[in-house]
Amino acid sequence: MPQTLRVLIIDDEYHARKLLSEYVSKLPSLELIRTAANVFEAMSVLQNES
Repeated sequence: MPQTLRVLIIDDEYHARKLLSEYVSKLPSLELIRTAANVFEAMSVLQNES
């Protein structure tokens, strides 16, 4: 059974995050957890997900 990879997208540009989110949503092997605009948001997400 294939394993799903959990994805956190980090980019400071809104349109880049949106585009990458759309790409991820089309791949069944990827699960988008959240997007973050900077490393501080990303660290907060990672701490809450662990």
